Amino acid sequence: MWSSDRFYRTNSGEWVDVGLILDMLSTNRQNAVNKYMDFMAEEEKEKYEDYKVIGQTAETMDGNQARRNDFAWKELDEILLGTGVDQKNFELIKKGSRKRELTRYKLLYIKEALQANYTLKAIGINVRVSDTAVQEMVKRYNLLT
Repeated sequence: MWSSDRFYRTNSGEWVDVGLILDMLSTNRQNAVNKYMDFMAEEEKEKYEDYKVIGQTAETMDGNQARRNDFAWKELDEILLGTGVDQKNFELIKKGSRKRELTRYKLLYIKEALQANYTLKAIGINVRVSDTAVQEMVKRYNLLT
């Protein structure tokens, strides 16, 4: 099985663009590598796959509603609405529409959601796009600067 882990641990961009992730951890590259290794050493307490998103609540796959305190983040829909999007376009974005005129709202949404510490996966799920698509938008439009 292939993994990019060694590239992050050695700050090597030979095959993998490590800059996006490491820059999110620290502007000092050695500190970023250290934080990455600390993060990877932590034991995962919950599996993301154990949750599914239903409207604005998270439920475990066995149907039990997760406590709201477990998700100490600003609601993703609030962030999206904060971009100034109207209701019609809000609904289009939530359905995963790829219309060009929605891009400015999506970019503002992604930037704000990242600042609120949402993961790329959570951001994408909320607007029905992959975490890879979110990551590509972050890189293409320099949303981390």
